[in-house]
Amino acid sequence: MKKNWVVVLLVVTLITTMMGCNSNEANNTSSEEVVTETSEAAVKETEEVSSYVDDSYLVSADYLLENLNNDNILLLDARGDKAYADGHIPGAIAVSWPAFANVGGAPGEAGWGVVLDSQTLSEKLSTIGVDMNKEIIVYADTQNGWGEDGRIVWMLRMAGIENSKILDGGYNYWTSMKHETTKEATQPVESDFVVEALDETLTIGTEELASRNGDFVILDTREQNEFDGDANFGEKRGGHLPNARLLTFNTLLNEDGTFKTGQELEAIFLEAGLNKDDEIVTYCTAGIRSAHAQIALKMMGYENVRNYDASFYEYAANEALPLESKILVKGDFRYYTADQLKENLENESPLVLLDIQVEEEFDAHHIKGALATYAYPVKSDEDKAKVDGALESIQATNSKVVIVCPRGGGGAERTYNYLLEKGIEEDRLFILENGQEGWPFAELLN
Repeated sequence: MKKNWVVVLLVVTLITTMMGCNSNEANNTSSEEVVTETSEAAVKETEEVSSYVDDSYLVSADYLLENLNNDNILLLDARGDKAYADGHIPGAIAVSWPAFANVGGAPGEAGWGVVLDSQTLSEKLSTIGVDMNKEIIVYADTQNGWGEDGRIVWMLRMAGIENSKILDGGYNYWTSMKHETTKEATQPVESDFVVEALDETLTIGTEELASRNGDFVILDTREQNEFDGDANFGEKRGGHLPNARLLTFNTLLNEDGTFKTGQELEAIFLEAGLNKDDEIVTYCTAGIRSAHAQIALKMMGYENVRNYDASFYEYAANEALPLESKILVKGDFRYYTADQLKENLENESPLVLLDIQVEEEFDAHHIKGALATYAYPVKSDEDKAKVDGALESIQATNSKVVIVCPRGGGGAERTYNYLLEKGIEEDRLFILENGQEGWPFAELLN
């Protein structure tokens, strides 16, 4: 009997142990499945957020770090000679976009700034060691530059070099990661590279763009003030191409200079009203910022995108071609209409409203927020001294300055010229068209 009891105990113990093992195995399996499913979900979410339709245009700082000593990589620094001399990524060769463009003559002349012809470009690219078998990585000062890395990669793709890429985030992101830099220059090893033919589907000329304007979605990749009409870089006229939409190139970048995620880029492009089957043309002042934006669009699967490399310099220099502008120009002076000023005031946009009416007229009627000077007619030294009293307020900001005089005539023009003499940038200066007497909005008067 005692023996049978022992056997029973052994059986019960064995069954309990087996049940426990099965339970633990079940629990372990369940935990592993949860971890696996969670990890897969996280990876999937990351891929959905950051993936690009075509990721062949970018390499990360981590990738370059791992391949810094790879002889099959040609690293190009597009920031300019001075920045290169002050420090660069080891192994990089200094280049600049104008070396590969037609920059004979002056901006605005026909063909200025466009990519060189095949033969000349072959010679230039051979000088820096371009080889079809190499991976070419280009970087620039992404936050403070004009997208020079994008311009050079766009040009290399035109030359048939598909293995050309931008270092995402550029030089500043590289240094922010505490990666190695040097001041030791790298001498290029010349190659015998030949451009077989330039890919003309990546660019467009002025004549075709002007004659087929309505066939394209035209993207102006400059800043808002340039789009509105400021000519900051010696352009013959200000404004933008007819039907152009503003899509400033650096809105496609994060603060650290890296590209925004695929999801974020696509949202921006959809908000701009773009479709994948659109024929898109990008432009800026000299085809640099627009080349960078063209690459971003290509990354997101917009295949029919052409960079207008002659860009606004050439277009604006041709007086026969129409432009649109929010800035009214008469002779040598720039004007704000009453409607424009009303919109600025209602939106509380920052500006300096410089009123030069004499004291009696100012007290009788002036626009809300106006800065009184009583300087009219701004002819004598005493008058100009009254304008000087407002200089500190003007110089304290970068805001636009709108000059208000009785009728928007000679007094305002003299004030405009005097402020130019005092070093105030012309792209900040405006005269209120028709002056105080032509102001129609009584609700905005004091």
